[in-house]
Amino acid sequence: MPTVIKATYENFVNVNTRKSLKLIFEVPEHDRQAALDMLGMPDVANSKWVAIAVLEPETHNVADPDTLRPAEKTPGERARIKAVMLCKDDDFQKWINRNHFETPRTEVGARMWICSVCGIESRSEIATNPEALKAFEAIETDFKYRDTVK
Repeated sequence: MPTVIKATYENFVNVNTRKSLKLIFEVPEHDRQAALDMLGMPDVANSKWVAIAVLEPETHNVADPDTLRPAEKTPGERARIKAVMLCKDDDFQKWINRNHFETPRTEVGARMWICSVCGIESRSEIATNPEALKAFEAIETDFKYRDTVK
């Protein structure tokens, strides 16, 4: 059984009640069973600690298409993923609520607000609509520099 399995970091979820962060990784189909054999099923009563390490590009097998997948994402696709992640971020939700009182401080409220500001029905449109991408990038910049402007 392998002791290391390659995966791509895809998303995260804030777990405010436990003051922690849930990280979501994708394992290639051909390594699925090995990952399950190594980690077993989640067991809250008996947590299993694991390590997380970033693989340097030169350690990837360039012939393996799974290692190229993250780098192949377009700027729009990366922004779409960031939009999904930002909507889950409690600080982002607070920032929206503080500046746009009518927006509920929830993940759904953040999603609705982003879609409204970007003029889209779904965050997936950020990946393919240049105007929506530009609007989202402005939102991201405003949020990033929120504490520097008084």
